Amino acid sequence: MDFEEAERMTWKELFSGFDELHAITYSSGVNFVYNVLSMFETAEIIFGSEEVMSFELQDIMSFQCKLIERIKEKAGKAKITKIDETEISFDFIEETDGKPLYPLSMIIGFPRPIQLKRLFRDMAGLGTEEIYLTGTELGEKSYMQSNIVEKGTAFELLRDGTVQAKSTHIPKLSLYQNLKECVENILKTHYSKKVILIALDNVQSKISLTEFLDNFDGNISEYKIFAAIGSERGWTDKERNLLVQNGFTLCSMGTRVLRTETASTVAASIILSKMGVLS
Repeated sequence: MDFEEAERMTWKELFSGFDELHAITYSSGVNFVYNVLSMFETAEIIFGSEEVMSFELQDIMSFQCKLIERIKEKAGKAKITKIDETEISFDFIEETDGKPLYPLSMIIGFPRPIQLKRLFRDMAGLGTEEIYLTGTELGEKSYMQSNIVEKGTAFELLRDGTVQAKSTHIPKLSLYQNLKECVENILKTHYSKKVILIALDNVQSKISLTEFLDNFDGNISEYKIFAAIGSERGWTDKERNLLVQNGFTLCSMGTRVLRTETASTVAASIILSKMGVLS
């Protein structure tokens, strides 16, 4: 048998598309394995060498707790019940349900991939409940093909933001080809709920975001809020009309032109502050 060629690929590319993993490793440590597990529904990994295992008990227990928190979405502590040369057993003691996600969903036009990385982490860190990524008429179509939105990669970034916030609940991510499809699905899914619909726009808006929230007739903490942010070139007139016709209020955040991820973070922070969850 003759060797013909070799192909270079990342470990994410190697594992992409599979739901189960059964493997033995002689070189990958606990931290790497934890990152790999987020890509699969079911996984069984055998450490084939002691050298790849951390001998720090604290590291091992931290890893175990992270796995349980990810599965149960609970926060708590692990109490060791048995430890010997071959086995560590422990009980997970639930203390809280973890920090809740807030009733804020962000509708965001696909940004540049490098911006998307920061955006996922920031939205998860702030505790937004859902993220709707959608194609827009002025958005760059190639951004929608980014491997960042592939299974595993997006989850990892959202998880990083969740861990940074010391939370256990990860926002839900949905992808849409265009704004019309996105808005129609949201209204169909949430038609019976109390919602506030906001679209950030500096072109045709007649009220600022803070002014709109301050003057809202009702307690905004009792509503689910959807905030739409356009891609880097903003909304077209057609998209603005679509949003307004479906109940969105056009609001501005000043005269400065912000990057998509910056505008998203600022808008989410303002809304959450007005909801009283950041105080």
